[in-house]
Amino acid sequence: MGLFLLLLLVKGADTVTVQQFPSILFKDTGQPLVLNCEVTGSASLYIYWYKQHGFGELKLMFFSVAAGSIDPTTVDQFTAKRPNGSHLILESAALAVSAVYYCAGSTHSSSITLTVHTKTTAADCTG
Repeated sequence: MGLFLLLLLVKGADTVTVQQFPSILFKDTGQPLVLNCEVTGSASLYIYWYKQHGFGELKLMFFSVAAGSIDPTTVDQFTAKRPNGSHLILESAALAVSAVYYCAGSTHSSSITLTVHTKTTAADCTG
């Protein structure tokens, strides 16, 4: 568990940096959850939140093209907000299940779209 960072630099592409915090998070079921993602390196950024249960496939939760623009705004018990151009915040009032949450960023003016990934593991510590 922890932070996994994959950085792909492509010659001629904008360099995008993704930071997810906290990098490791343990919460009991029913507790609130807040995950932050900061993407920098370009003025025109798409930011994404993905969720993965166990070894299942990644599921897109939220997609944002600009501050204040998020699609969808609510998924299950989660909400997202993008208060400025570089941050996308994932929140849940009551964590229901363990999962791995990934943040990704891309530029939408570049021919190379996906450049960086990170993940935060939120583990269910009941037990």
